[in-house]
Amino acid sequence: MQHVLAAPKSKTVARIIAWRDRGRSLWPWFSALWLAAFVALFFLYISPDTAPPTAIAGIELNLDKLFHALAHCTLMAVPLAIVPNRRLALVMATLVIASAVLFECAQLYVPQRSFGFDDMTANMVGVVIGGLLGRAIRRL
Repeated sequence: MQHVLAAPKSKTVARIIAWRDRGRSLWPWFSALWLAAFVALFFLYISPDTAPPTAIAGIELNLDKLFHALAHCTLMAVPLAIVPNRRLALVMATLVIASAVLFECAQLYVPQRSFGFDDMTANMVGVVIGGLLGRAIRRL
């Protein structure tokens, strides 16, 4: 039987694998950090006085939807990429999917905040991108 050598991975892929493996060795700490970020995001959604910045250095950029997508993308990608227990990773991912809808709905009951389908769509785009990234990193 002849062995075929695998093609060498690029430096970027090697770094991602190294970070993923390092994260897996510290996954209980990353899970605690993930939970803290999840709770913090909930409080940012329901706090009447918080809103993402819309301008940087005086230039209006309207980055609200980008922040929504990034927050949910990160919350989705981390457990799928580094949590070794697949069931726990799926529970965490399910919480992110539910939060993408429920956190936005919670704003209906918060003064000075507003529900928006565009924000919910940005949340779900982040969830999908994070899910794809997390699975891809897990498979490396």
